[in-house]
Amino acid sequence: MKLRTQISLLLVMFGLVPLLAAFIINIPMIFERFESLYHKAHLQNLRAEFSDLDQHLARRHEMVRLLAKMPEPGFFVPENQDSDPDDLGATRSGYVDWINQVLIDQLDITRIFFLNADSQVMFWLDRDHATGRLTEGANDASRPEQGLHEAAQRLSPGTVLNGPIVFDHAVAATTPNRFMQMGLVSPVFLPQLQKSGEPAVPRGSVVVYLDMGGLAQAYRGNYWVLNDGRYLDTATGESRDASAFEDFQGLEKIFATRELALWEYRNQQVLWVPLFQTERDGALWVGRSVDASPLSILRNRVELIVVAIVLGLLAVVLLVARLIAVRSERLGNELTEGITRVIEQDEAVTFSWQRPEELHELGNKLTRLAGTHIEHNQALLTYAEELEASNRYKSEFLANVSHELRTPLNSILLLSRMLCDEKATKLSDEDCRKARVIHAAGNDLRALIDNILDLSRIEAGQMTLATETVNLGELINGVVELMQPQFDEKQLEFRVETSPAVPDTIVSDGGKIRQILLNFLSNAVKFTEQGSVIVRFSPGGDVDGVQYPVSISVADTGIGIHAAKQTLVFEAFKQADGSTSRRFGGTGLGLAISKELANLMGGDITLDSSHDNGSTFTLWLPLAVPDAETGGAERSAVVTNGSAEKPEPVPAADYSGARVLLVDDDMRNLLALTSLLERWHLGVTAAGDGEEALETLATDEPFSLVFMDIMMPGMDGYEVTRRIRQQFAYSELPVIALTARSGEENCDECMNAGANACIVKPVDPREMKDVLDRYLGSGAAADSAREVI
Repeated sequence: MKLRTQISLLLVMFGLVPLLAAFIINIPMIFERFESLYHKAHLQNLRAEFSDLDQHLARRHEMVRLLAKMPEPGFFVPENQDSDPDDLGATRSGYVDWINQVLIDQLDITRIFFLNADSQVMFWLDRDHATGRLTEGANDASRPEQGLHEAAQRLSPGTVLNGPIVFDHAVAATTPNRFMQMGLVSPVFLPQLQKSGEPAVPRGSVVVYLDMGGLAQAYRGNYWVLNDGRYLDTATGESRDASAFEDFQGLEKIFATRELALWEYRNQQVLWVPLFQTERDGALWVGRSVDASPLSILRNRVELIVVAIVLGLLAVVLLVARLIAVRSERLGNELTEGITRVIEQDEAVTFSWQRPEELHELGNKLTRLAGTHIEHNQALLTYAEELEASNRYKSEFLANVSHELRTPLNSILLLSRMLCDEKATKLSDEDCRKARVIHAAGNDLRALIDNILDLSRIEAGQMTLATETVNLGELINGVVELMQPQFDEKQLEFRVETSPAVPDTIVSDGGKIRQILLNFLSNAVKFTEQGSVIVRFSPGGDVDGVQYPVSISVADTGIGIHAAKQTLVFEAFKQADGSTSRRFGGTGLGLAISKELANLMGGDITLDSSHDNGSTFTLWLPLAVPDAETGGAERSAVVTNGSAEKPEPVPAADYSGARVLLVDDDMRNLLALTSLLERWHLGVTAAGDGEEALETLATDEPFSLVFMDIMMPGMDGYEVTRRIRQQFAYSELPVIALTARSGEENCDECMNAGANACIVKPVDPREMKDVLDRYLGSGAAADSAREVI
């Protein structure tokens, strides 16, 4: 994906996404609020749909008020005065005629009752179903509901109260205009009969009954539903079997509110109004279908406006994003091309960006940076060449120093060991002691050389691992067996504690683990005068947030280390006590090398110590070295004698009848090795260089084995070995390489040249005997397998 596209998408995302998010979050609330307001206004408008019913009831209310103000004549007869019945009857007859004339078009008024203050019917009118006139009712007329009259006595003048709808099923068949009636009641006040200063007291009430069944039939487009959802048959007053709650889903919730509400489903809308109150069944709801198109049209229009706004904003955002992206792409291409020329071609580049000011300043700085980079790059190349040459000289120097130091050291160690062998020499005890001192000093010198070379390889990044499956129990037992004499000599308790929960084997470099443990134990025996040294092999734990499954610790009861100096012991050439008057010697390289080796194997080393309370060094190891490969054949470790123990006697051996060719340019090595080999009854022929060795092989009697020094003037040991292998007659002749260069890479090179085994100087007689046993032992044929000793 191009940069321009990415920038466009990024700008669109940051420009449009917040906008859309705001719309998505707020539009529903706006719609809901807007629709709620519109819904309320719409409900008010829809309520006008019932204006005909409202006006009808309003006219009836006015008629009731008129009758309350002009009641039947009996109200004007004083209570303590007897009236002439004939006169009162004539007056009432005229009153009835007047009412019929006033109510000539209001046939839904079926009965009119006038009650006095004691709730007694004074006069009532009943509409004749046949003639339609209101006539004076018979004396057996049913009384109005007592509650209506009592409620009227609490009303103010001119107030009309709607009573509940009453169903009279007994007369539904004979007098249908009386089966469903609603009473309207108003108090009767007569100010003209009231004494001055007396409070206004109602003299009675007038109750007017309306034919609600006829009213309902007049508006057939309405739904008449009782509060429990039953439909009301306006002809008989009976409820039908169907339920409005089933026909109008959710209507029950609307009825529960007892308020005006709009029922909506799809494109159908019905306005429900609790218009009347029944005597026993609660509210009588009147529903009327209304037109839903205005609200739908408004909603659709608002949605179109919102979509148009969003599309317009999207177009603006896309246009702005494209303009910015095109400019950014152009700048990016110029920058990429310029940087490419600077990096790949070392060309001077000028970035001539003019606007804006910040970009212009950036271009100037990049131009200067490009020039500076070219200058530094040239200087760096020159320095790298010098450094590479220096590193090459350093490697050659270390190799030469290693050879030049190990070669005489080999003679010193070998001859001093042979002199210490009391069985083979007749030296006095004092001379043997001196020879052992020489041997111990040589071992110390060899250990120092090995440490310096190891540190150099670590710093140069040339230290490699020989990964293999390591049996930790066997490795620890071997180290303990090697160090036990030194602890016995100082009379220190030395033991191993092993936890059964630790794994038996891990994939790591056994030689380097052994080197680290030997360093731990050497320090422990050096700095512990009395007490004990314990090697603990246990499950691991957490070190700086890293889990290690295996830990090997060495705990002593020695002098300990101050907390302030504990970090120094892991730095090269530094010790806790570095003064000239220090009690203990050493170079301070052992722990520094051990720390680096542990890190190289994916582990770590920690120290727990305090002054005069001993020290505990712990090696933490993973189950496998990172990126270790275990599928191939195991590689044997380079065997070196790193111990400073009392020299053991030269092992006895008898290889009578075998002849070996010893090739070395150093006369001291030839002398030392010849003495050792002749002690084992070997026939030894010496050669001082490679040419002499090849000539000897060609002209002399067959040899059983060849010891080949690697570093020789002229033709080195690698070339001599390759030439030996090129000749068919010598293809099976065992060749043992003798090298003063430590390190597996050197031994690997020997193997690649054709050597069968490799021994690192200084030579240990036991190691040499192992090699001779392998290739010259009784009944043992020459083994062509290549391995490192």
